[in-house]
Amino acid sequence: MRGLADDPLGRIRTAFELAASAARRRGYRGCPYLNAATEFPGPESPVAAVVAEHRARQRAAFRDALVQLGHPDPDETAARIQLVYDGGLAGSKAERSAEPITRAAALAVALAVPPGTSPEQAAARPPARPPALPPDVSRAVPPEVSQEVSRAPQPPPDRAGRS
Repeated sequence: MRGLADDPLGRIRTAFELAASAARRRGYRGCPYLNAATEFPGPESPVAAVVAEHRARQRAAFRDALVQLGHPDPDETAARIQLVYDGGLAGSKAERSAEPITRAAALAVALAVPPGTSPEQAAARPPARPPALPPDVSRAVPPEVSQEVSRAPQPPPDRAGRS
């Protein structure tokens, strides 16, 4: 989310704001990924892999924001925020309103703020450390991209023989 690199709470809020906007635009039909998972429930379905990849990226984005906030348990809290997100989308579909997503956003921010910190303090503090890449990031790079990078011309070595 451009322009929000230094605003981890803003990134979390924006994910929910985008979901609310999409819900209104789509007529409150729910999350397309969860709907697809319902229609094609088998773990061997290609849909399952797409849904799992989407959810992993979303959880990683929440985790990165939590790490930046200095949250003591970014992995579990990211999973909880994703659960709140899912519930907001389901509530939006059931109520035909974006209000459940707005409520879910408030819960997500409350979960994201490190214990003993106010949202204002969390937003004002410098990043704890740069967001970490997920451990399976190598699988996120398509093989053709990886091969293309390995075939790229290498710079000539400098005079000391280092490249």
